[in-house]
Amino acid sequence: MRSHLQRFKNLVVLIVLIGLAFNGVVFYHAYRMTHYSKAGRRTDRPEDLSRLRKTMVLVSGVTIPKPRNRQSPQDFNLPFQSFELDSTDGVRLHGWRIETREPKDIMIFFHGYAAAKDTMLGVAQYWYAKGWTCLVLDFRGSGDSQGRVTTLGVREALDVSAVWGWARDHYPKARLVGYGDSMGGVAMMNAIHEGFIKPHAVIAEKPFARMLDTIRNRFRAMHVPGFPSANLLTFWGGVQLGYNGFRHNPVVYATAIECPTLLLHGENDPRVTVEAVRSIKHAIGTNATLHVFQGAKHESLLDYDLAQYETVTSNWFARNVNVQTD
Repeated sequence: MRSHLQRFKNLVVLIVLIGLAFNGVVFYHAYRMTHYSKAGRRTDRPEDLSRLRKTMVLVSGVTIPKPRNRQSPQDFNLPFQSFELDSTDGVRLHGWRIETREPKDIMIFFHGYAAAKDTMLGVAQYWYAKGWTCLVLDFRGSGDSQGRVTTLGVREALDVSAVWGWARDHYPKARLVGYGDSMGGVAMMNAIHEGFIKPHAVIAEKPFARMLDTIRNRFRAMHVPGFPSANLLTFWGGVQLGYNGFRHNPVVYATAIECPTLLLHGENDPRVTVEAVRSIKHAIGTNATLHVFQGAKHESLLDYDLAQYETVTSNWFARNVNVQTD
């Protein structure tokens, strides 16, 4: 009888130790995904990793050095001025102002996860040529802005709010349109939901609908079961950053959007499914338009098919938004 009891106790202890060890690994993974390192070689995308490398990453976590701006507007033959401002919680932010001669309509650009504002220069160049004054911002933790932490669109909403107020102060009569890529679109939706901004219109490329689903997709890309790892990663990531990761859902934020909204997405995006973006469209309602680029992945849709991008955006502006587009 005692031997059976002892075996049971040993089994319980073993299960507890395995659970603690597994949670410890996931906790470390969450930290590495949201806290950019000072240096090191960035881990390749999940779908590009070899089987051996995937195993190593599952144990050691990803390495993501703080994203830096490798290019400036000057490299795109764009006139610009740098500007700085404080986010509403005091984080110092850096941006570029690419101004037309008679700034009437302003487009504000927000980059994606593990990126910096230079990744938005191609699309900013396109809209500048159409007559827009462009503001391009580094989120907290990225590029030339303060810090090395990302909250995946939660506190970045404060950065959206800050630059929106800055733009309103400098261009009081202008119409403001937001353009967000992936996490940038999510941060913008969050800012709208919180009542921080009221855009004239919104363009969002590749926004995720739910934090948990997006993390599951990353595990899926590595051919690893999403449960329970994704759930634990969502939980511990939220604990570390001070919010509930399960409630970080742009599909909920989207219910507050009342302006014309254009959603752009790639058919074969491994990070965010077409169904997820359709759920955002449904949450917005009749103000939303979704266009799916056949064959595109999680990439710049302007670079993927410039002609299609120009047709879609021009037609959408003509039908929905009373601003200059050419």
